[in-house]
Amino acid sequence: MKKRNLHSKERFTIVVEGKTEAIYFEALKQLLPFRQSNYILVVENAKNLNDLIKASESGKIGRVFDKDHLTKEQLGRILKSGYSIGYSNPNFELWLLAHFIELRSAHSNINKELNSHMKDYKKGGPDITKLATDFNKAIENASKRNSPDFNKIGTSVGTLIANILVS
Repeated sequence: MKKRNLHSKERFTIVVEGKTEAIYFEALKQLLPFRQSNYILVVENAKNLNDLIKASESGKIGRVFDKDHLTKEQLGRILKSGYSIGYSNPNFELWLLAHFIELRSAHSNINKELNSHMKDYKKGGPDITKLATDFNKAIENASKRNSPDFNKIGTSVGTLIANILVS
């Protein structure tokens, strides 16, 4: 039996479905709490929904995705997979908005609200990296809306992030 090096870290792969998500998680893994966690974070961009659902690697897997083109049945399959997930309904921008305000049961225009806090926000833009430093505030602001539900607004990205830090 091969002995494991006490200083080795387990791989935690975050499979994302978009450029914005990839930029955010790449910035997150550079922060001290993540560098000191028990994991080496690896961010992979899924080419399509099937890649997101089927992703498998050694170590732990987290999936970050939105409701966008997802069916209720597909969400059910992902939830049953046993992997950690960061699901946002309707989109990842809801998680970004949580860096500024407590999430409510309704947001009429998430991108407009986000623009009121981040001047000239652009999907996949460089400003996203600055938000990563306030991940604790976002976790708190999203805490009342963090259950993955196909029919309700919310985001469980904070739960995924917390799982990385406490494991």
